[in-house]
Amino acid sequence: MRIHDDGAGIDPRVHKEGCRSFFRQWILFVVVLCLSVPGALGASAADSSTSTQYIRTDFTVDDGLPDNTVNAITQTANGLLWVGTDSGLASFDGRTFTPVRLRIPGALPPSIISSLVEGPDGDLWVGSDAGIIRIPKQDLNDPNVTNATAFRLGEHQSDEVEVLYRARDGAIWAGTSHGLYRFDGNRFLSVNSSIYVGRIRQALNGRLMLNTGSGFLEYDGRRFINHPGLGAQFGVHDDQIFDAYQAADGTVWYCTEKGVRPLAGQGSRSLDPYEPAHASAYRIYSDPDGALWVSTNVGIYRITGNHMWTPVPNLHARGFYAGQDRELWIGTNGSGLVHLRPRAVQMFTKTDGLPSDIAMAILPARDGRLWVGENCGLAVFDGDHFRTFDEKDGLTNTCVWSLAEDRKHTLWIGTYGGGLFQYKNGVFTQYTIEQGFASRIVFQITVARDDSLWVATPNGVSHIQDGRIRNYTTTEGLSSPRVLAIHQDRAGTIWVATQAGVDRLASDRFMPVTATPALDEVLARHFVEDTRGNLYTTDMPGGISQIRNGQLTPLDSTLALINMAESPDHMLWFSGRNGVIRIAEREFARAGSSNAPLDYEVFNRADGLNTTEASVGTPNIALTPDGKLWIATVKGLAMIDTSRLPLTGRQPKIFVDGVSSDGRTYLVGDGLLLRPGMHHVELHLAAINLSNPQKIRLQYRMEGVDSDWLDGTSSRAAIYTNIPAGTHRLQVRATDSLGHWNAPEVVYQVTQQPRLYAKPLFQASTAVVAVLLLVLAYLIRVQYVVRQARIMIEQRQVERGAVARDLHDTFLQSVQGLILRFHTATKQLPQNQPARRMFEEALKQSDAVMTEGRELLVNLHATTSKENDLPTALVNYGEEMQKGGSRAFKAAVNGSIRPLHPIIFEELSRIGKEALANAFRHSMARSIEAELNYEPSQLRIRIRDDGAGIDPNVLKQGCRDGHMGLPSMRERAKNIGAQLDLWSRTGMGTEVELRISANLAYASDRPAGLPRLWQRRGRSKPDCDDV
Repeated sequence: MRIHDDGAGIDPRVHKEGCRSFFRQWILFVVVLCLSVPGALGASAADSSTSTQYIRTDFTVDDGLPDNTVNAITQTANGLLWVGTDSGLASFDGRTFTPVRLRIPGALPPSIISSLVEGPDGDLWVGSDAGIIRIPKQDLNDPNVTNATAFRLGEHQSDEVEVLYRARDGAIWAGTSHGLYRFDGNRFLSVNSSIYVGRIRQALNGRLMLNTGSGFLEYDGRRFINHPGLGAQFGVHDDQIFDAYQAADGTVWYCTEKGVRPLAGQGSRSLDPYEPAHASAYRIYSDPDGALWVSTNVGIYRITGNHMWTPVPNLHARGFYAGQDRELWIGTNGSGLVHLRPRAVQMFTKTDGLPSDIAMAILPARDGRLWVGENCGLAVFDGDHFRTFDEKDGLTNTCVWSLAEDRKHTLWIGTYGGGLFQYKNGVFTQYTIEQGFASRIVFQITVARDDSLWVATPNGVSHIQDGRIRNYTTTEGLSSPRVLAIHQDRAGTIWVATQAGVDRLASDRFMPVTATPALDEVLARHFVEDTRGNLYTTDMPGGISQIRNGQLTPLDSTLALINMAESPDHMLWFSGRNGVIRIAEREFARAGSSNAPLDYEVFNRADGLNTTEASVGTPNIALTPDGKLWIATVKGLAMIDTSRLPLTGRQPKIFVDGVSSDGRTYLVGDGLLLRPGMHHVELHLAAINLSNPQKIRLQYRMEGVDSDWLDGTSSRAAIYTNIPAGTHRLQVRATDSLGHWNAPEVVYQVTQQPRLYAKPLFQASTAVVAVLLLVLAYLIRVQYVVRQARIMIEQRQVERGAVARDLHDTFLQSVQGLILRFHTATKQLPQNQPARRMFEEALKQSDAVMTEGRELLVNLHATTSKENDLPTALVNYGEEMQKGGSRAFKAAVNGSIRPLHPIIFEELSRIGKEALANAFRHSMARSIEAELNYEPSQLRIRIRDDGAGIDPNVLKQGCRDGHMGLPSMRERAKNIGAQLDLWSRTGMGTEVELRISANLAYASDRPAGLPRLWQRRGRSKPDCDDV
């Protein structure tokens, strides 16, 4: 790609290594040019030639174009430019040419593309040497065309198509060497098979205008209309009329062997100049403004009134397309593709009368003239000519760095090395060190509201008022003597930017201004203030800050700004190192409260600037009352006519035009499906603005992957590795042609299939299996614990039976023998012996003890051989305790009574009886209740009363001093794996609850009709160590 521009000069690159290094480089740069450039020439600022009204860019095969012979150009609704060449078709997004493969089964691949037309439905029609190909709209974003349709015209005829044309009613017409064809919705029908049709247009009345091998014809839908003798009117043969076009005013323009000829009602007329007007004209085109363009054998010309002029001489056009932003695309015969874009920036250089190509400072004077400070003189522009002042006029130092004008219309010139000059009544007066000035170098001049001058120098600040000079240095509070800029705000405060920070004048002394920590490495370079009173500093190495409430606060660190001018609509224009920037004042107000990027437009080389780098003089940007913006650059004086700029921006077309994963290319489609595993994915983004693609800024973000927006301006690719499982939407936002960000839009969808272990079904199945395994493990554990508990209970039963037998067979028999012997001895004592009565009483007690022992043995043995009824046992005991008292007692049984293990029965019976005994003896209750609940999962016993309750201290200690009732109950419960809970409050009674698992309590594993698994649900795990 070659960009043709008229700029010339040196393009220095200033690298900031501290402020001193920055200015040293500029000093060297200025001095070298002052020595190398001769004195100024008083020359006329001639009008730019017509060729400079456009910026020309050439694209050839070196830029990716398939061929340098371009036959057809068109743009489709998705924004892409389509280029038909002698070596195939390519799409162009403003940055890259993408060849399009048109391989259709059953059809020959085309080689030469002769014509391109967008259909009414957005499809692209391609005329070629192999027939016609229709590419559907949905395939236009993908270079791998998969759904195209091929058409052949006429049997046994050549497949070559000369021209395609879309009529105003949407009909598609084709011209070939063997006739005229019309598409009926399914195929092309022959309208005339005996003529050669090389060009098709449509007249205002709807007729088709045909240029054929035998001359000019019209077709009204029913018949062909000949125009015999038409060529004779132009002095050519009928077959030497190559093209025809009817303009909106009814004039028909004909391209002939002897030039272009308009034919209206009054006849034809001639055009000036004579030579291009009478050169062979082959094609005529119109642009959106209604202007006509003619391709001739000596170049392409634009017709304005009766005049023809060319922005591109010696260019032989074969194809032409006029874009929506007044840009032109021209296909040439061997020179590639040419892009002509209207120049937004006009440059003035030494050839226009300036003393050099480096403009340092500019100042619109109150008399309407424009003063330009150059590195080799001072120039003034009156709208037509530049006049230069230098040594011969009294300006003894021509390295002008700064300009200012006071209220008396006196011009003040700051120079580098010559101090300050006053220009008044045609006379220059110098102020330098000899006159008490602070330095011979002047960085900036500010005219205060009282018409005094404040001057920034490397040795401090000089204040000139009524001819008196006062200098300020560090003694007066300056943070550094090297003062870079000085400014008086609308409130009258004087601000200075020094190499050590920003200061303000207060009570005739400078005070430092605090800055946020983010500005520790930033150096304020210039002050700028808008009409609303917002005061900013442009910073080095980059960025802009605002002074708010006496503190310096950063707004943006990406913009490389220098100076500012404001237009009446509150648009702020900045000079800088990366071009001219236009930004609305409200954007800076939003910058401090939003993370959204700033809306701003950049004017750069693509708009006509010779360089994007502005000079460092002050002021280096100014707006004149006629709406012209002037910028001093290192390659000339730039001018932008702001009144001619578009008011609304054009949104770019955004889509994904390429997809690859792990180095493999895929069809774009509507989304990408990734197999399980890690992948390297590249999504190529298209944000199309053909007029000026350099203006587009682009950001993207993938939902569920990116937390912030990522910049894609340079790469135009979204690259991801290891996308998490799930469906993710790619959002893209871009700036329009005016730099305004559009709303984010979803352009693509990527679905990453999860690995097997990450799939929800697998995870759910795994969770279910895990739960089942846990349940199974729990059941096995419970079964084991119950089995162990039963074994222990059975062992206790055996032990108790053995104890009972041993007591009966040994201990009780021995005791019985002793009692019998004692009884025999007693019989031998006399009846009246006191001792006999004592022995007889002892024998009676012995008989009672033996009876009790036998009963205990019977009970001990009975627990190992039979199952007892717990409800009956507790009820009987309660009723026995109730006798002789006034307390009410009642019992309730819930559920089916189940037989209990004998040991369990005995222990539960004793615990229950102990609880009843305590209630009857100690509670002073009016009512006592016993409740037994036979539940599938447990046996639950409750003994409650409405008595006085238990002392809290007793509950806390677990027993009453000298009593073992409660500890004994708890120990018995623990030994059989039961849970004993006790609740009591003073004056509100007591409740004892005893719970034991059904597996331990019931003699059978499950009640009749109850499934085993259900019966096991909810079993509590006993403490094996306590059973």
